[in-house]
Order: sequence, then C-alpha cells, then structure tokens
Amino acid sequence: MNDFLQDLRFGLRLLARRPGLSAGLVLTLALGIGANASIFSVVSTVLLRPLPFRDPGRLVTLWAADRKHGDQQVEVSYRDLTEWQRRSRKFESFAALSSVNLDFALTGGDRPQQVEGMLVSDGFFPLVGSRALLGRTPGPAEVAANSCVGVISHRLWQSRYAADRSIIGRSVIADHNPCTILAVMPADFDFPHNVDFWYPSPPADMNRNAAIRVYSVIGRLRDGVTLAQARSEMESISNALAAEFPDQNRGLGVRIQPLEDTIFGKARPALWILLAAVGLLLFAACVNAGNLLLSRVMSRQGEMRLRAALGASRGRVVRQMLAEGLPIGILGGAAGLLLARYGVAALVSLAPRDIPRIAETEVSGQVLLYTWLLSLVTVAVFILPAALHAARVAPLGRTASRRRTRGFFVTAQVAVSVMLMIGAVTLARGFVALNRIDPGFHRDHLLTFRITLSKPEYAKQEARKLFYSQLLERLRAMPGAQSAAAILLRPLSGTVGWDSIFTIEGQTAAEQAANPTPNYEAISPDYFRTMRIPLLDGRDFTDLDRTGAEPVAVVSAALAARNWPGQNAVGKRLKLGPPDGPQPWLKVVAVVADVRYREWETSRLDIYIPYQQRAQHRSDFVVRTAQDPQALASEIQRVVSSLDKDQPVSSLTTVDSLVAETFALPRFNLTLLALFAGCALALAVAGVFALLMQSVTQRWHEIGIRIALGARRADVLRLVIFDGLAWTALGIICGSAGAIMVGRAAASQLAGMHAPDALTVVEAAGAVLLVAVAASLLPARRASQVDPIHALRQPGE
Repeated sequence: MNDFLQDLRFGLRLLARRPGLSAGLVLTLALGIGANASIFSVVSTVLLRPLPFRDPGRLVTLWAADRKHGDQQVEVSYRDLTEWQRRSRKFESFAALSSVNLDFALTGGDRPQQVEGMLVSDGFFPLVGSRALLGRTPGPAEVAANSCVGVISHRLWQSRYAADRSIIGRSVIADHNPCTILAVMPADFDFPHNVDFWYPSPPADMNRNAAIRVYSVIGRLRDGVTLAQARSEMESISNALAAEFPDQNRGLGVRIQPLEDTIFGKARPALWILLAAVGLLLFAACVNAGNLLLSRVMSRQGEMRLRAALGASRGRVVRQMLAEGLPIGILGGAAGLLLARYGVAALVSLAPRDIPRIAETEVSGQVLLYTWLLSLVTVAVFILPAALHAARVAPLGRTASRRRTRGFFVTAQVAVSVMLMIGAVTLARGFVALNRIDPGFHRDHLLTFRITLSKPEYAKQEARKLFYSQLLERLRAMPGAQSAAAILLRPLSGTVGWDSIFTIEGQTAAEQAANPTPNYEAISPDYFRTMRIPLLDGRDFTDLDRTGAEPVAVVSAALAARNWPGQNAVGKRLKLGPPDGPQPWLKVVAVVADVRYREWETSRLDIYIPYQQRAQHRSDFVVRTAQDPQALASEIQRVVSSLDKDQPVSSLTTVDSLVAETFALPRFNLTLLALFAGCALALAVAGVFALLMQSVTQRWHEIGIRIALGARRADVLRLVIFDGLAWTALGIICGSAGAIMVGRAAASQLAGMHAPDALTVVEAAGAVLLVAVAASLLPARRASQVDPIHALRQPGE
C-alpha cells in the first residue's frame, strides 16, 4: 500500500511537471467521458427507467392490419374488441382507446381551454395497473354508475387547478357537460403521450356503434405467454372473424407489438445507436490519451532502463504506471461530469419533444455510478498499453517497435473516425433526401389551428356550417391575412386519419374490393389556393357546393391515374363506401397534386369533398399571411372569442413548425453523430500529427544522413507524408469495412435505416484522407528543413 501511495504521489508530481501534456490527457478523456455520460443520462431516463405500469413487459398494442394493401395500422371496432375478449386464451384482458388524441374543452373557469383527451373503455386503468397520485382510478362498476367520470394528468392538475388536492370528487365542465374528477395521475404517467384527460366510457355507449373502426387496443398477456404465441392465436381469431363478418373484417389481420415499442417508437433504436456512436468516440479518446501517454513513457526511456537495470519487475513498473494514470482518470471523469451537466441541457433542448420523458433527463445517481465505472475502465484502457510497453523496455530500446505501437494507435483512431464519418454522411444523405420531398404544398407563411365544436348547440351540421363560415369570413378580413380555409385534418396531423373505402362507377365487386383505403378530407373553398396545392385540372369548390347541390369531389393525381389511366378524370363519378351503400355518387370536378397528409415519406390517395356538404364537429384551419404567421396568433384567439367566448382554440402553430417536428428526430440523430464524427476526426488528426512529429524527432539523425547523401527535400517530404498515410490508409480500410458491416446489420433490423453505399464510403474516406494529409504537412516540412551537419552531430537511436 505504501508503494502504491508513493507511486501515486510521484504521478501527481509528473502531472504538475508537464502541465501541457497533463491538460491534453485530462481534456481528451473528459470529452469522451462527458459525451458518454450525457447520452447515457438520456438513455437511462427514457429507456432504462421502468414504465409506470404493472408488469409492463406483458402489455402489447393491437391494431387491425390490411393484408392486401399493407396498411399495418387499421383502427379496431368495438365488436372486434368484444370478440377478442370472448375468444382469446392467451390474453388476460383487453382495453380500447380512441385511435387518436381527442380534443376536450374545459370551461367554467377564467378561460376556456382545449386539452388533449382520450376516450377509453372501462377496463383501461385496471389493465395498465397504474396507481393514482390522488383519488382512485375508476373500474367498470364506477364507470357504469356515473354519467361522466374523468381522470386528469398531473400536468393539468398543476396548470389549471393549481395543484388543488380538493379536486377529487369535484364536478368540472368537460365538453360542456358536468364530469366528476375521480383521480389525478402521477407526473410520470404520460400514456398516450400528451393526454391530460381520460374519459372512461361505459360498454353500453361504446356498443351503440360497435362496427365502426375508431379504436386502438392494448392487451395484457397471460403470464408465460410469448409474443409469438399471442400472434398465432390472434391470427386464428382474425381469420374466424373475417369468415363471420366479411363486410367488416375481410382481408384484415392483427398486428401486435410490445407497448414499449409503441411508446418509444423510432426513439429507441436512435438512442441506442447514439450510445454506440459515443462509445466509439470514447474509444478514440482513450487511444489518443494512450498515444500521448506512450509519448511520455518514451521520453522517460532512461528512467525505465535504470529501473530495469536495478531489478524492478515488470509488475512493479505496470503498477507504477497505473498509479500515475489514476489521477488523470479521476480528473478526466470529474471534468467529464461537469461537461455532462451542460451536455444534458443541450441534448434536452435539441431533442424532439415527442421522445417520452426526455424533459426529465438529469445527471442522476445512476449516471454518477456509470461515470465512475467508466472512468475506471477508461484508465485501464489508455494506461495499459503504455504500462506494458514500459515494462517490456530493454536497455537499448526498440525504435521500430515503438513506432509500430503508436502506428496501431493512429490506425485505431482513424478507423473510428471513418466509421462515424460514414454514419454521419449516410444520415446526412437521408436527411437531404427527406428535405427534397415535395409535400404537395408550400409550408411558409401558414398558420394553423383546430376548432372542436362540442357544445350541444353545435350538434347539428347546419349550426357547424354556420360557425365555420362566419369564422372563415372573419379570418380572411384580418389585417395581414391573404387567405384562409378549413380542412378536416391538416397535413402532418399524425399517422391515423379519416379513412373511407370508395367505389368507382363501373367497377366490379372484385375491383372495388382491391381499392386501397384513401385519405378523406372535407375542405372549404380556397383551401388549395391557401395551401398552394397545384390544381391540375378542373375547378375548385365554391360556396355553391353545399347541401342540396350536386354532390361533388376533388381527387388527387395518384387516385385519378390509378382509376382512369389515360383519361380525363373530371366528370367521372365515385362513391364513398361500398357500391350498395347509402352514400351518394360524387362527381369529380377537379384533380389536384398529391399531398403528404400523414407520412412525410409516402403519399396516399386523397378524396376531397366540400365541408358545406358534410361538416364535422372538428375542423382544422389554415391561414396564409403576408408577414410572420405568429404575429396573427393573438388576433385569431380574439376572432374565435368574438364568435363564442366559451370556444377554445387548440394546436395553434405554423405549418413550418409541423414540418420541423417531422424532421426533429432525424435532425437530432444527424447533429449528434456529426458532432461525434468531428470530435473523432480531430482526435485522429492529433494522433497522425503526434505520430509524425515523434517519428521525425526519433529519425532526426537518419534524415540528416539522407540529406547529406543527396536526398532532395521533396524526397524527405514524401517520406514523412507516406509514413503517416500508410497508417491512415490501414485505418480507412478497417473503418470502412466496419461501417459497412454495422450499417448492413442496422438496416436489416431497423425500419428506415439505410446501409451506406459506395459513394458515401468513398466521400467519408476521402475527407479523412485529406485531413490526414493536412496533418502530415507540418511534420514533413520540419523534416525537410533538417540541417544535415547539425543532425549528424547528434547520436542516432
């Protein structure tokens, strides 16, 4: 122990004696450790913290799946749910949820407020098994016994009700009806995401329209049941339902996935990939630190030879080196933790808002333990090569062996930087490709918001039509507004929207059954001009397209091309619903460009009808402005209040912001991976530079002899540059091969991921090679300026 403390004190003296090298070692390790601690903080909070459910590993989500058209997210009917409950033996229970977050108007206070709500079946809370913070979550008996009971989020409890604990049992006005609050959920209960109000519905209410598909379903597997067994059973049940209810269930299967996958979505693989990437950065930092430490060991050759000559064992030398490196590791870990505090704040600000629990990220005790263990491992990784080299040192030394060791260090750094560069370039190409997609509309200078008419007086369509017409008239009259329009669901509202089967006049039953399910929208006149969606043929809707007039429709270019190839679609007829359904035949009056309403990457077939012929209780509005759209936000609130003081406005934002949210996760991944790649490349450049500078110093005598024997300075330049490029090229080859293998494996496992192509590999490798050449120029220039007379007076090694 005394020997170890003596070595530790000696190591601290060495740190103080060479502050430049010591600072370089500490900062290099702090960079790698701090980046790792930051990403691990996010992973720990988002992915490793248990979900606030009872035994969450047995919870799954279920959707119907359209086998013929590949749609894996078809809504479920209440009849499906009851049949699944009756027939399944692999599930303990099921619960239904509305397939999208609903709008609930809270009134009766100082201001009306629209909150996101969720209609759930009576078994929802018992199934998830989450305890309430205040009150108790309702069960089937309480749901059946009350006309309206509700559960609110911790967020809403604090923001609207000032954390008033007497809220339990109080009646509030929700959607203009009295509703008794039974429970407040804990702060960590955020399922579905952003929901603030849960409204359990009695089975009798849900059974009134049992065949309508408006739900998603969660289920709890029985203990010991695997996902494969559940999928097999549900496939059999879906086949039986398709035979018994062909009109509603033909061609539909069931898609089952763990609830964790539903909650985390694309964020899970993205965070794991980032953690792996930052692990590579830490490896590069360790290699760089090991290279610097090896340089210090080489400068102490005389001391090491003397120790060997005096009988010091290899173990004694290794122990001394570890003791000397421990302070560096401790200081690097401490500095890394300091960087992590700022890194976590930066990550939270950069991260997409829809990553669950991201805002709760902090440097927790778990992160402190992780950082401490990481620091110890880091010390071992970067110290051991130098320690083993010091223990093997011979009285005469071995210059070639030392150069090979440092060369392998540089190769490893270059390989890591190439892997990260290829990953960053691959993501950048994908991000550029996403930005180049034409969504079918112009997103600039557009403000959008949502109105949900839940008052009893808006129960009839005529009242809704009147309200929408008056609102549009006032919106268009606002100073700075160029145009305004209404649409059922604005673009990029989510992957679930309004679907409707359709029939083309003259189709056979088989042809009608093969029709894909289109996106259905009810719009006001001027919508296409407001969104700047190209009108390819025909006319826009007008105020004359209302109830009592000829039923009309506008179709997208893709729908027209599919059903009337080579023909003019204007004047053709189609019907929403089956051929023998009650809906009227619609005359096509126009064809417009395809629009990305749900997924940015793909477009669907679109059918538009005039909102004055079918006005829903909820509608989105878009306003094109001549100035900054946000400048009209308060005016829009005032306009709506002037029509109905109790009518709240929700989802008020710009279309540019909606698009930015669509790109948020790819941008987050690209930003971090590019940052890691840049840091790794800087470390690799430092390694190449240090290797060549040390090589020139060690070969000073040799270079002097070469020049004395007639070598030109250009020959010396090439000698030094090629020496560095040899190790760089080896690192590029290893890194490229590793990136290709990892990329292919990731692409085969993760949806939306692409393996790097040849051009990406060449571009990334070329960039690293150019930077390595630049790093070689200064050492090469120094070597070419060697004075042979001065060099020959120095003894060669």
